[in-house]
Amino acid sequence: MEARDIIWDEDPCIFIFKDEIPGKMKMHVKNLDLYDWVRIDATYPKQMAVKQELYRSNMDDIFISRVNNPTTDHCKKEFYELLTDHVLERFPDIFEKQGDHILNRVTGELIPIDPDDEEEEDVMLRAGRLTQDDWIIMEYEENQSGYVLTAGNLCFPSDWSLKEKFNKPMQMIHEPVKPYLRHLKDKVDSLFLRLKAENPLWRANWGIYSSLDDTFDLFSHPNKKLHTQGGSRIPFEGEETGRKLFLRCEYHTLRKLPKTGCIVFGIRTYMRYLSDMKNQPKEDIQSLIDAIEDLDEEYSTYKGGDVWKVAALKYLKMILNEKSGLYSFSRNNISSRTILMSGVFAVGAFTAIKTFKKYFYT
Repeated sequence: MEARDIIWDEDPCIFIFKDEIPGKMKMHVKNLDLYDWVRIDATYPKQMAVKQELYRSNMDDIFISRVNNPTTDHCKKEFYELLTDHVLERFPDIFEKQGDHILNRVTGELIPIDPDDEEEEDVMLRAGRLTQDDWIIMEYEENQSGYVLTAGNLCFPSDWSLKEKFNKPMQMIHEPVKPYLRHLKDKVDSLFLRLKAENPLWRANWGIYSSLDDTFDLFSHPNKKLHTQGGSRIPFEGEETGRKLFLRCEYHTLRKLPKTGCIVFGIRTYMRYLSDMKNQPKEDIQSLIDAIEDLDEEYSTYKGGDVWKVAALKYLKMILNEKSGLYSFSRNNISSRTILMSGVFAVGAFTAIKTFKKYFYT
């Protein structure tokens, strides 16, 4: 089968903002069906092309690992064996086993299967050549009383870097996110400790971004922040706003490895223009509006809301009104009801003038 003949899975529209609670940060954790451990859709070719370019130009930013550490090596190898088995079974149209390699029919790459082949590139990098997901390895350490980031392949980060978080426990990884420390720290620590290999989980998050080139502008270099905290507020420009703001949703998977006990954290990124919300049900648009309005001040600032919040809310309310039949000239926010009433008054005035002329000028 040629790559062009692949029947892609549909975008699952993981809109976790529908489950938000005002003023509170939630984990949004759900049981994971391993069939959905990896998700691949029609954005795969372009996202993988972005990855290939990053592999050539930004290797120091997208990959990190403890070196000559037996525990980390065992974790990575166990993960890679599970992943290669999974993608070969789950996506036979995309991946084909050829001897001791996997052929990626989309990228044309041959990826070695044997995780013990040390002459090949690190298995975390190989994993990134198979999936759109970013992959992080977390290991439990007694002296930290929790799980520590020990390896990762991160091509599509949201304002964080592997170098900053390497060898740090969860609390230090999330230290800049003050609402996390207040609402989630103890719950996440407990969740990681209680996680079972036979009960993998998934969660999700969302954010709104500006200053991107397009929906495949996914790599935030340490010098290029996606959340422009303290930047200039984006003006509302009617329909154009929907192409200047982006809705990013991340699908996170948490899987404890049965042999090593390490946790594999998968991050699958979905980026869409905010204008794509026109294609979603009214209930989803309203849920996103509610989620934005319900952000507390601190969390809104962390998400860069000072820059995009006003414009995003005006735009979302505009398209919600359009879907409800209330607006037709959206750029100027002219209500169709206003236009209708103007028409009624115009017709009434015209009729009155004709009647006046009939009786007084004949």
